[in-house]
Amino acid sequence: MASHLSRHLVESKTSELKIVPVSWNVDVTKGPHLQLELKMCQLKDLTWDFQWGEGRTTSPSSPTPVSIVDQPTRCLKVDVSLNELQSLHHKELLPFSRLYCLDASLNRITTFKGVEALPNLVTLNLSHNSIKVVDGLEHSQHLQELHLEMNAITDISNMPILYNLTILRLNSNQLTSLEGIQSLSRLKELHVQKNHLTDLFPLVSSLGLVVLNAADNHLQSLSDTVDVLKGLKRLHELYLMGNPLQKENRYSAALTTSTSVVMLDGHSISSAAAKPTVAQAIQPLLLPSGDRPQALADLKSAARKIFYEQIERQKMRMDENVHYLQQKIHDVQEEFRQYEAKTLADLDSCLRYMDHLSLEDMSGATQNMLRDMMARPGPGPWTEPPKTGPDKAASRQSTRDKTKPKSQYKGVTEPDEVLKAAAELLSKSRQEDRDSLNSDSLS
Repeated sequence: MASHLSRHLVESKTSELKIVPVSWNVDVTKGPHLQLELKMCQLKDLTWDFQWGEGRTTSPSSPTPVSIVDQPTRCLKVDVSLNELQSLHHKELLPFSRLYCLDASLNRITTFKGVEALPNLVTLNLSHNSIKVVDGLEHSQHLQELHLEMNAITDISNMPILYNLTILRLNSNQLTSLEGIQSLSRLKELHVQKNHLTDLFPLVSSLGLVVLNAADNHLQSLSDTVDVLKGLKRLHELYLMGNPLQKENRYSAALTTSTSVVMLDGHSISSAAAKPTVAQAIQPLLLPSGDRPQALADLKSAARKIFYEQIERQKMRMDENVHYLQQKIHDVQEEFRQYEAKTLADLDSCLRYMDHLSLEDMSGATQNMLRDMMARPGPGPWTEPPKTGPDKAASRQSTRDKTKPKSQYKGVTEPDEVLKAAAELLSKSRQEDRDSLNSDSLS
């Protein structure tokens, strides 16, 4: 992919955003609204070879009624995932001042630098990158959903106050503490599974938390964990499997009786008659009732709950599969980058080797011979300096001496047999000379 993105490419990757989430609070009557999709374009940088806002006519290649280049503020969503970006620059993002959603997942980004150019951002996806510390988000005060899973984050203590953030995904990082989470007073969903957490003490102030996934960590104390969670009266969905505390006998009972949780580790639970399971809630409704409309309404409500639970469990499995596949894609990209670097290094060595070849050496070389040589396992001839003059002759004679038979013709005395043996030796000698010449021509 070229280092500078052309107007033609940008317009060809732009489409109309048909569905605008209600949470964005966008006036849909003032459309059309646009989205720019540049994922899997092998981008190493976001650099434009045109001026945003130039001209007032739409390019014939543009699939939208208005040009994103002429009116970039109409763009509400940008997707640059699955590329090779190492950073996001303020200058290059500045034209998208009204952007609500940015997906820059599956890159090699290390910082939040550049995001400050997008003050209206509602959803930010920087999952599957190389971020270690969370900072630089103080200008993202409209942010509601933040995806930072599959990074290398070790610390969130510099998390700025984000009043509107409700969903935070930090799973599959290297966190040892949730210190800093106190800055997110309106947090409703927190996903921190697959980290190195030893306690949940910083969550005591997360009173609005509804969903917490802290599975696969190092949580040891069930009593300390219950003390934190029992103060979260809105917490309904909890995942703690894969922690040492799960092995305690009173694991389910303690969380059931002391918290408001109705779903534990993906399964509905009950602690008392006031909080029955879905199956228990449905069973009485199947009995004859004098108030059929109410019984029917309760039955439908319970059925909806069951189906939504199934959807949620399937969604969790889907998310895990997506994360697995994304990691595989990332690994394939890294493997290609290593192959590309090695091949280019070999090319450089080969070209420098060719600088020392004589005209005689080059006369017999062909593209097919070069391809065959590249296909052979092991190092190519360019890993050693080319042999010239006496060295080449000595090498050729050495090869011939190594293959010369010593006792094959011992005892041959008849004239016909002597002539036959001489013909064989002469034929082998000529073949060796041809092979040596071909090898020297390529070397």
